[in-house]
Amino acid sequence: MSVLQHIFKEEPGPAAGNCRLTLFYLLIILLAGIKQVYGVQHYLDITFFDETEYLYRGLLLPDKPYNDWSPAYNIWYYLLSFIQHNPVDLFYLNYIIIQSAVPLLLFIFLVRYKINPSLAFLLSLSYSLHPIVYSCFTLVGHFCLMIILTGFILLSLAKSDESKLIISLTTAYICIFIRVEFLIIFLAIAALWCYFILLKRKISLHIGYLIFAVIAVGIYVWFDGLSFKWKGMDRSYGAFMQYFYQNYVFWNKQSLTLDEFNNLKLFGNSKTMAECLFYNPGLFIKHVLTNMLSYVINIFKYFEDLLFPPPVFHYLGKIKHVLFFVTFVFLSFKTYKRFSLAGAISLFRDNRNTSLIAATFFLWSFFSLFIVYPNKHYIIIQFGWWILIIANILEPYTKWLNKKWIIFSVSVIFLWLAPTAKSINYYHDGQKDIRTQPNLKTIQYLTKNNNGQPQVLFTSESGFYAYLPTNYKEYFLEQEDVKPYITNGKIDILRFFNDKQIDVIYMNEKMQRLFEITLGENGQTLLNEPEKMGFKKQIINPNLQAYLLYRIHE
Repeated sequence: MSVLQHIFKEEPGPAAGNCRLTLFYLLIILLAGIKQVYGVQHYLDITFFDETEYLYRGLLLPDKPYNDWSPAYNIWYYLLSFIQHNPVDLFYLNYIIIQSAVPLLLFIFLVRYKINPSLAFLLSLSYSLHPIVYSCFTLVGHFCLMIILTGFILLSLAKSDESKLIISLTTAYICIFIRVEFLIIFLAIAALWCYFILLKRKISLHIGYLIFAVIAVGIYVWFDGLSFKWKGMDRSYGAFMQYFYQNYVFWNKQSLTLDEFNNLKLFGNSKTMAECLFYNPGLFIKHVLTNMLSYVINIFKYFEDLLFPPPVFHYLGKIKHVLFFVTFVFLSFKTYKRFSLAGAISLFRDNRNTSLIAATFFLWSFFSLFIVYPNKHYIIIQFGWWILIIANILEPYTKWLNKKWIIFSVSVIFLWLAPTAKSINYYHDGQKDIRTQPNLKTIQYLTKNNNGQPQVLFTSESGFYAYLPTNYKEYFLEQEDVKPYITNGKIDILRFFNDKQIDVIYMNEKMQRLFEITLGENGQTLLNEPEKMGFKKQIINPNLQAYLLYRIHE
């Protein structure tokens, strides 16, 4: 059987011949996950912006549903809020559940699609140790992967092609309300369903249609449809321009302000990605090719960390890279020798629904990666498919894993070397405060020392409003707000503070750098002698680089 035939076989098999062994594998994966998330609230900092916005809109869901910011993820946060309503604790509860659940679902997914349970166990453990799992600034990709894995596990249990199409339609529809690019996948699967119905010439009275209708209509009505806008602009255009700016700066090796970049009018007055393509196809294609190159370079690193997880193999140093290179060359050669073009053509000629549905999800996942940017949380969404492909390639060479003493030894080694929450390198945009949770400690300090009076908090981080008492009003630093206070290239920062009635300034590393770079002498005064400008320094925690500036009221 060729590699492609092995990957895209139509009927998945039973979960495992030995139920006790399967339960053992699930238990070890769960224990490894618990080891990594236990006490995470003492080491992982609150991440603002996207993740906080999902959480906040989830808490607001009963009063005001938002249809422009991953509504399905908002629902997830809303459901978790019944367990834990405190926003800070809810943030950590979501992290613990998702990071623990995905490896378990991945194992079940792999086994349902006839991967050797011992190999599925090893790859699921390896995924749980993978750096990309912990270095994303948002978990929306992990949540999307969780939905996809759940959908395809259910799909593997379905007996009829019609049931499989209904399940995949439901999965894709939910994912649209997480990432709008899944609309393409949904439409492609809907076309497959139409083709199937035309061939069959009738629609069955299937309970799946009722479930799909309830989910589809329920979500659509609750959120009054799905918005494709973001901050008043086309969502895909906004994402495209955000990352095109990064690539443009990389190409030209020069830093540009957003105003300087926008004044270049590289795509004229385009309002959508399609208009950008037609206005300047050369630059658009250059952006796509840059993304493709970046993706290829990074995906090999992700493959290496999957096959040789750093917590287990980092002791080998550079030998680890040599091992991966040798493994990659060996597997590539063996896969080439096993490949059968005739078998592949025969396979796709059969139009097997499971194969086509899986291929649709996998292939269209490259759209955002290449057109927008190969962000880690985009890559996470498709990582399950890569693991399935790698598992099938490895399958013929891993029979030795079936020996109980080997799998027991591997379990002990992985559990022993799995990192604890304290030793994991989480995402953080700080440097000196990367391990000291400045955002969380600031939230705790402001909450504990709250006098109940209205206070305006000036910050470079968007999201304090989700965690602080309601008497705090967050004033997020926006470039447009500062422009009226600029004269001859200098910012009248005191007039800005007075006009905006700023009471507290969150002086994290980012704000300190901004003051130092943009405010000249006033910036140095605010950093070193804030009393001269009407503020006093308040230490949040002696271990933090970040601190607060409180306005001195006469």
